[in-house]
Amino acid sequence: MSADTKKGGLVLEDRLYTETHEWAKKIGDGRYQVGITDYAQDNLKDIYAVELPKVGERLEQFQAWGQIESEKGASELLSPLSGEVVAIDKDGLGDVFDTGETAKTYVYGGDLFNINKAPYETWLLEIETADESQVDNLLNPEDYRKAIASG
Repeated sequence: MSADTKKGGLVLEDRLYTETHEWAKKIGDGRYQVGITDYAQDNLKDIYAVELPKVGERLEQFQAWGQIESEKGASELLSPLSGEVVAIDKDGLGDVFDTGETAKTYVYGGDLFNINKAPYETWLLEIETADESQVDNLLNPEDYRKAIASG
């Protein structure tokens, strides 16, 4: 059985990946959706909370921007690219958002989360970057498959 057909091993051809199991999908000129991989959600088990940056926040490539909480504990989320957060996925993640003055937005979903069911359809944020050459620092699907197969 190949790595992309095993449970948690689905890797899509239309995105790039980080060694820490985030994906980036180009959706426009300098604009990318970001989420976590099938491998990540499978290892995390049931995800029940996500800490998201605010729209307008600047992220740096491979730096932490939030965390994801699951039955396995909390894990940092790293940005695949540097750039500005231009949207968060309010539809895919449920509608329970902290609207206070906190630095981060917390989303609590329990069974409402689609991340475990559809990790590639459920994006967490959209980022706009002025430096698309950063994609050269990401893993292509073939290299990501090799990374999770040996991991």
